[in-house]
Amino acid sequence: MIVRGSVIVILIWMLAMPVFAAENLDAWNYFAPIYTEGSSKYKAFFVTEEVYEHASPGLTDLRIVDAQGEYVPFYIQSGSNILRQNKIIYKSEVVQSFKKNNDRYIDFAIIPLKNNTDVSGNSLIFELPQGNFLKHIEIYGSNDGDSWSYIGKDYVFRAEDREKNEVPVGGKSKYTYYRIVILDNPENIVLTNLRLSNQYTDSQWSSFVKSAQVDFDVKTDKNYSLVTFSNRQKLTIKQIFLEVEGNFQRNYKMYGDNQNGVLLKSGELYNLQLENVKVSGTNIDLSSTPTSVQTITIKIDNRDDRPLNIKSVRIEYYIDKLIFPDMGNTSYQLYFGNDKATKPKYEIELQKTYIEKEQQDSCGLGDIESMHKDVPVPSYLNMKYVFNGIMVIISILLIVLLISRMNVKR
Repeated sequence: MIVRGSVIVILIWMLAMPVFAAENLDAWNYFAPIYTEGSSKYKAFFVTEEVYEHASPGLTDLRIVDAQGEYVPFYIQSGSNILRQNKIIYKSEVVQSFKKNNDRYIDFAIIPLKNNTDVSGNSLIFELPQGNFLKHIEIYGSNDGDSWSYIGKDYVFRAEDREKNEVPVGGKSKYTYYRIVILDNPENIVLTNLRLSNQYTDSQWSSFVKSAQVDFDVKTDKNYSLVTFSNRQKLTIKQIFLEVEGNFQRNYKMYGDNQNGVLLKSGELYNLQLENVKVSGTNIDLSSTPTSVQTITIKIDNRDDRPLNIKSVRIEYYIDKLIFPDMGNTSYQLYFGNDKATKPKYEIELQKTYIEKEQQDSCGLGDIESMHKDVPVPSYLNMKYVFNGIMVIISILLIVLLISRMNVKR
């Protein structure tokens, strides 16, 4: 009896083992090959419009599968931090200049960019006189031009086609006066036209966006123009741009579906190209409330004027990027189209801050194929399941043989 129970347990385990991945992949409706290239550890590709059309909202059903049928971890990035180099230059004027022993003293007052605003900088830039020289200088700072604080010592020089005319003054110096002491200066060299420079780097988040023209339809209903276009690919729209001729000012309301649908936005469209006035606002900004409704209707109030002559409609929409590690396999596929799938949780999501600093190879997506048509199964999947099937058959035969011998012995 114990032998029979053990045989049954082994049989159930062997039957259940090979079918887990196949059952999960069968629940998806579409897949597309991922074309990889390059030797970087991480690969990246942008989600295409066709994938948005067939994927679940929020892309919760995306899966990457490698050549062995195993899931590959990934994370979704909707934008990136763009580093910007900034430089602010303040001019100055000479307050006083005098000589003490062999040293030349020059006091500069920094001119703010605007009245009643602070100044800050991290280096001083000089205009050097002609001729070859090298002079050591001392730098002092002050907020009133009377009490001076020592900042540091440096040097400036000119030699043929080389020069050094910039010296640092700390992280962010907020002095409004600077005293420059040119040491050991019997030649009476003078530094003029001092400028305070504030150079810094900051980052700004920039979403990934694309734009495209869309087919649209315009109908006139009494004093209103109804501009309608389809968003069947469920793209997340950031802005709508209307190309319209002529001078006009018209109020509008934008709805999801038809004019009786949900109100998405209201405002004014205008284009005034007059002799003394040139302003234009023919775009509908949805960046604070982006929409992915599949039909959009813009209702324009023409009052008693003629309907607008709308030449084209263009949309700007957000896109997403998928980043995944190269597992050393020859091929990968993207699966999507499963409304019941939940978003996977991979630990690579916790590492994306560091991964974004790594080199990433750009990949492309191939043509989308349906899972529920006669699509040849890759040979590696055939061999895997054929092998598992053979093992199951052999196990069953062994079980039958074992039971037969047990019955014979009885």
